[in-house]
Amino acid sequence: MRVFDLRAPAVPEPRVEFVQGDVRDIGRLTAAMRGADVVFHLAQVVGRERMPPEIVHGVNGGGTANAVRAAREAGVLRFVLRSSADVYGDATVVAREDAEPLRPTDQFAAAKLEGEAHCMRAHREAGLESVVLRLSWVVGTRETDAWLRPMLWALRHRRPIVTGGDGRRRVHLTAMSDCVAAFARAATVPGIGGEVFNVAGVDTPALADLIEHLRCRLGSSSPVWRVPEASAARVLRGLARVRLIPLLPEQVQLLYADRVLDTTKARTRLGWSARLSAVDAVLEAIAPPGARE
Repeated sequence: MRVFDLRAPAVPEPRVEFVQGDVRDIGRLTAAMRGADVVFHLAQVVGRERMPPEIVHGVNGGGTANAVRAAREAGVLRFVLRSSADVYGDATVVAREDAEPLRPTDQFAAAKLEGEAHCMRAHREAGLESVVLRLSWVVGTRETDAWLRPMLWALRHRRPIVTGGDGRRRVHLTAMSDCVAAFARAATVPGIGGEVFNVAGVDTPALADLIEHLRCRLGSSSPVWRVPEASAARVLRGLARVRLIPLLPEQVQLLYADRVLDTTKARTRLGWSARLSAVDAVLEAIAPPGARE
């Protein structure tokens, strides 16, 4: 296994060869891919972290174009892209892979959609077996969506949890371990080149129910403070404008929309199903290292 990344891992893995580089450097990318049968393209810059637009586009769009080109030149057989459910926009209905039209609401989602287009074009024109996985909100030890981090911190420290609205919004969380299993299937199942798959968790609990279950499982006494949705949205947009939260003002609306993905195609074509519920995904993410399987 070979890893290409901007920074070396804090703890080297003896069985993994590390190559330092930037996805915008196609020469180093191509060299790193030589001899590989499968490439997992995971590199991304998240626009809601306030990165300049040219960097977000250069990495998520242009970087994916470079990776696809490098894979073709290096003779890679299969290319698996990490995309995002954000390409569906702020839809409040169950999203399927064939949903039209797609409505990305920010620069991150737009660049992700552009990256998908590069993959599909390479499949059609050059025969590269490209597979796209659209991930819902991922919960993991080193990766948890920005909106969820304050809630987890409050639960662990028994501080108040502030939510906007009545808590009926459904959340579709995905455990990192389930994502890994989906990528493994995407790399090995034959005959799926040129296809797109949704990857999301077992259940879609209402936010209020998720919080209550986590409070019980963690033995947390954190009180829940509910703020009217309109008031909360105004405050969050103000905080976003002055960069006190990792969101753009136009992204606040996504916090109050259902985000539910239809994973039927992943079950039938990939043979993949999520293993963990939303509650168990969160508990797995915050468990001490020795407590994880």
